[in-house]
Amino acid sequence: MHLVGTNQRLFAASLAGVRALLLSVVLSMGISAAAAQDAAEPERVDADLASTHVQTLASSALEILRQEDISLADREAIFRDLLRDGFNLEAIGNLVLAANRRTAAPHELEEYHTLFAEFVLARYSMLLGGYAGENFSILESHESGSRDILVLSRIERPSGDVISAAWRVRAYDGTPKIIDVQVENISMVISQRDEFDSVIQRGGFESLLENLRAQTEMLPAEAPS
Repeated sequence: MHLVGTNQRLFAASLAGVRALLLSVVLSMGISAAAAQDAAEPERVDADLASTHVQTLASSALEILRQEDISLADREAIFRDLLRDGFNLEAIGNLVLAANRRTAAPHELEEYHTLFAEFVLARYSMLLGGYAGENFSILESHESGSRDILVLSRIERPSGDVISAAWRVRAYDGTPKIIDVQVENISMVISQRDEFDSVIQRGGFESLLENLRAQTEMLPAEAPS
């Protein structure tokens, strides 16, 4: 069973969105800020700092994609570091699980977060490929919920298509982290949550872990054909 890819059009749109910010990843998660139960104590991030965080990630990703003298493997490695630094993968994993966290034992949750982080990093870093000429720009930022800033962006593709992406940013120990992204008002977190929930409902939490293990093993460190 595939946990990702059931909606190819959504995935393609989200890929274009991420490719431009991490100029390549849209781990999009349009979920209420109150839904997160994070280990670290979150706090509201300054709007300007949130915008700078998103723009810095975009610029760094663009720079990586433009360096044709760097091997794909090296670009993927750098890109994975960008994701780890720019996103709060544990918070995102919790958002995706939502109420299903209560069905898992502590050791299962520990393995889930390890697998989920690898799943995200492998899935999106392998999609780097080459730089396709997208242009990324920030439009505005505003408060969203009690702790978050939503950074609105515009992604222009060589084909002429324009994609809207909104990045949810929250501070952890004073450091901004992305915990959510919406592409064309579509939440990939909610989509991912629905898929995970379906797997858990059919086979329990262990079934989800088995699927994640299989997915991470299936994701090679190479550009898609």
